[in-house]
Amino acid sequence: MIVKPKNDSTRKIVRYSGESATLLILASFLYQWNNGLVVDDTETFSLILAFTCFLYTFLPKKQSTHK
Repeated sequence: MIVKPKNDSTRKIVRYSGESATLLILASFLYQWNNGLVVDDTETFSLILAFTCFLYTFLPKKQSTHK
């Protein structure tokens, strides 16, 4: 279940935390790749999840037509 943040400050917090998690996992991938280590399935899943959360914050907010 994905919950869409209601205000802009929450969206920015989610965006920055998702971006930092994505960069941290990407740095882990590069470190393991350079040292000839194997990347686990959980690391692949966490990269996909963090990247999806990061991209999800860029979707436009749906505006209500009725008040």
